[in-house]
Amino acid sequence: MMRLSWLLWTVSTLAQERLATGSLLVARHELTDPNFATSVVLVVRHSEQGAMGLILNRATEREVSAIISDLKGMVYQGGPVSPRQVYALLRSPKKKPDEKAIIEDVYLMSERAQLNSAREYRVFQGYAGWGPGQLENEVRLGAWHVVAATADLVFTADPEKLWLRLIERTEQRVAGGGATLPEVGRPQTQPGVQ
Repeated sequence: MMRLSWLLWTVSTLAQERLATGSLLVARHELTDPNFATSVVLVVRHSEQGAMGLILNRATEREVSAIISDLKGMVYQGGPVSPRQVYALLRSPKKKPDEKAIIEDVYLMSERAQLNSAREYRVFQGYAGWGPGQLENEVRLGAWHVVAATADLVFTADPEKLWLRLIERTEQRVAGGGATLPEVGRPQTQPGVQ
């Protein structure tokens, strides 16, 4: 049991160190909040002031054309905060001079015109938001696995299965003793053990 506690502490600590803009949050099985259970969230902004993310695997039945004419696809539920606010992610190998990349080839769009010429995009209503230190605390408490995002994961053709793919991959790493994670020296005392 002590080894398992240390392993969970190690994985949680490593995850927290990687938490940044461009991280993917993968809800653990224990996260039962209906807003986030079985969700995969792309962190689009992370700073000392807090964090903002978009849920990647919650397509709605609403067509994008209902809110942005001439565009196709489904609207995604980006999160429970400001559910009428519209956000878009654009995939482009060309650098966007007026936009900062979230990860390589993925941009959070602020101008509708940029979507008109895009081949690959996702439109979201609402977002997930955390105050200062709140997301770090949730990661520390074990609510989320944190993994590196890629454009292929963000724009997967099968977003409904994204959580299952990522949770299986993450749990295999943990079950394997974290062999694919960087080596970390054992702490002098373990969390919760004096």
